[in-house]
Amino acid sequence: MSVVLAPAPLLSRSYRATTAGLFALAFLFAFESMAVATVMPVVGRELDGLAAYAIAFSAPMAVSVLGIALAGSWTDSRGPAPALRWGVGLFSLGLAAAALAPTMAVFLVGRGVQGFGSGLAGVGMYVLIAKAYPQAMRPRVFTVLTSGWVLPALVGPAAAGALNELLGWRWVFGLAPALAVVAWLALVPALRRTSGTGAVKNDGARAAWAAAVAAGILGVGYAGQRETEWWVLLFSVSVAAVLLAAPRLLPPGTWTLRRGLPAVIAVRGLVGSAFLGAEVYLPLALVQQRGFSPVQAGLLLTASAVAWFAGSWLAANVRYLAHKVRRVGLGAAMLTFGVGVSVLSIDAGT
Repeated sequence: MSVVLAPAPLLSRSYRATTAGLFALAFLFAFESMAVATVMPVVGRELDGLAAYAIAFSAPMAVSVLGIALAGSWTDSRGPAPALRWGVGLFSLGLAAAALAPTMAVFLVGRGVQGFGSGLAGVGMYVLIAKAYPQAMRPRVFTVLTSGWVLPALVGPAAAGALNELLGWRWVFGLAPALAVVAWLALVPALRRTSGTGAVKNDGARAAWAAAVAAGILGVGYAGQRETEWWVLLFSVSVAAVLLAAPRLLPPGTWTLRRGLPAVIAVRGLVGSAFLGAEVYLPLALVQQRGFSPVQAGLLLTASAVAWFAGSWLAANVRYLAHKVRRVGLGAAMLTFGVGVSVLSIDAGT
């Protein structure tokens, strides 16, 4: 008769440092995402770069696509250690550049470097989980990563607003690199025990398509500023690049909403884009048009995070929401209503 041993606790001596390091990195990635949305109105005003407001958000996301594409084959051949080391290093370097930026152009470059680093590190973190934890423990580790995103959503906006008012917006970016390095050091012992297959996979085509998508997204953002006479041409070329390259990175049928996984990915992307778009521009509108302070604008983002957590809990515990189609339909309808009310409430009386 075989005896099935219970999985070890995540904070046992064998896994404590690795679990803490993974949580800390997830927390920092999430905190910076929420913090930037809170302080960007101040950054744009002080660096005279409100015209490039959208690029400050699209740049790291676009470049992270390339980082993710490159990290896949890299971690297969070398294990997660190099991707995590370079990812955390570039993430920290980008944050430092943003904190010290004398101009908006330097700030945007820093944001791009930060995004590339987070793309590399994100893949490295998932591969490390697969290699450092037995299969029975992995679901709980992913819960740790999820909590690393939930907590910053609750406290990040208000904390970033307060930090901006006490020390200035540069400290929102300047404090994180030291914490990121500490988190990586906690992962070093586990990383030393991992390795890759040693086989080098030629994934240059996928990386090239990812680079084309990143360039297209950045081009759309720059063209949207309408600061050049040829912005229409740039916009058209950029959209064409995304339309041509993105299908090479997605399951077939994603853009035509083919039933199954392709439709799920497409709808998830549309819903996420709508939520992110509102979250990015809401603080700017509140600060610029309504005279809110960054702390006040951040508190509203915190309120949306609390509502998001409440929706997730209800979806998992209310029997009426157990039906998947009903749950998704209701969620999409509420998102549409919420974004619409936000737009109308800000625009009213302006």
